Amino acid sequence: MTVKVKKITARANKKTSFKKSKVFKIKKARGKVTFKKIKGKKKTKYDKKITISKTGKLAVKKGLKKGKTYTVQVKVTAAGSTNYKSKSKTVKLKIKVQW
Repeated sequence: MTVKVKKITARANKKTSFKKSKVFKIKKARGKVTFKKIKGKKKTKYDKKITISKTGKLAVKKGLKKGKTYTVQVKVTAAGSTNYKSKSKTVKLKIKVQW
């Protein structure tokens, strides 16, 4: 399984949502693909402002600082099948806030 992350630019003054296809490029995944945001050791203020669903939909809520870039780690898991084992990859997602 290969996972590539695309560049994301969000708005600061309103909630912005992105489909899975706008955020991730996934190849050779076997089985159902799920997503989970990984939290770091220390809790940040923007943890609640950036969310990702199990299906890969990214939501960026309003209130983040303009001109700043936020980094979020996402764990991408392919469930596998009877012939293939499950596989996981952790990727860093960078979100640039404008306006």
